[in-house]
Amino acid sequence: MQINTLYLNLKDTKGHLTQWQRLDFKVAAHLERYGRLPKWNKRGYYRRVMTPDAELQSCIDNLKETVEYRLNKLLKAAPHIASELAKEIPPHYTHAAYDFNKQRCVLLCSITNLLRSKAIRNWKGMEDAFYHLNTAWLEINRVVHGSSVTYKNSDSIAHKQGAFIPMNKRWYGKRK
Repeated sequence: MQINTLYLNLKDTKGHLTQWQRLDFKVAAHLERYGRLPKWNKRGYYRRVMTPDAELQSCIDNLKETVEYRLNKLLKAAPHIASELAKEIPPHYTHAAYDFNKQRCVLLCSITNLLRSKAIRNWKGMEDAFYHLNTAWLEINRVVHGSSVTYKNSDSIAHKQGAFIPMNKRWYGKRK
């Protein structure tokens, strides 16, 4: 069976990341315990944290809802996985539902990383996120439909099991 890549509409992405800093956890613990700052190290005393603003977070949530809808439609082809996921306890690691959950998590995290990279205009970060996104989407379809699933024209799509595509020849997860 051959599938297409997961389409994500990124034109409506708005917002930006806010950067702030705070004391590193170990520095704060040392300060509380000894009452003085520890010896200086190469990482310094502070940790930089980047958080999305409300507008970017709403874009991330909307895109995640769209993908969740697609995943729920995909689960209709595998009722044994859906019934296992409906239970309150998490699935056992030998069951296909465990693999589905794991790849679902990778997919949703890749979407977050993709939109964060787009907000700061980091092209390399976007290509990395597309690589992981394509790999997770293929693995999810393999869990649901079987191991014979491949991408249409898989030589031009950047994913783990495909042909290696150098970073400068990629464009939105595909060969230019």
